[in-house]
Amino acid sequence: MFYVYAYFEPGCKEPFYIGKGSGQRAYQHTCRCRISKQRTHFYNKLRSLLHAGTEPQIVLLQKDLTELRAFELERRLIKFFKRRSEGGCLCNHTTGGEGGAGYKRQTPVTKKERRNRSTAQKGKKFTEQHRKNISKAHQKIWQDRVPSIKACDPITQEIQHLFSSTRGAERAGFDRRAIYHVLKGTRKTHKSLTWEYIHEN
Repeated sequence: MFYVYAYFEPGCKEPFYIGKGSGQRAYQHTCRCRISKQRTHFYNKLRSLLHAGTEPQIVLLQKDLTELRAFELERRLIKFFKRRSEGGCLCNHTTGGEGGAGYKRQTPVTKKERRNRSTAQKGKKFTEQHRKNISKAHQKIWQDRVPSIKACDPITQEIQHLFSSTRGAERAGFDRRAIYHVLKGTRKTHKSLTWEYIHEN
């Protein structure tokens, strides 16, 4: 099951970050910001608080949610409190949901940047372990995208899986063609699950 959480600065009624997670996800950021080189608004805020000897207050806003419900609540809360770039109080870079939905680069990519990117890895040889790490990172990027397909128990209608695409489901071991036929309506189930598109309101 999943939950939606918020980070508060002690004494403040408004959160400075809204997130969705499961397990210990909500509590991992304070450790990660100490060792990570990421310079996001959220991690910079955490580092500033911790450096001043202040621990952020972490509140689980709602628990025992399906992943889809957690996505929806996260998006609603971010829309309500608004990000700093929109005049709000949140350090979130996106409008909610897994992946980079909502983030837009403020300045266009220059020709020099494109040229540097295309030549940066030319002639560079990677070890087998490095290649495996790159492959895992790419898989995670696809898994973390905003879901568009759900697989449900045909009896209880409980969501069992969420995927960004049929390709994502195929990577998890499902038959992409069979899923397509269920979505199309020419087949009832695939691997004892019903498959539907997720339509955003």
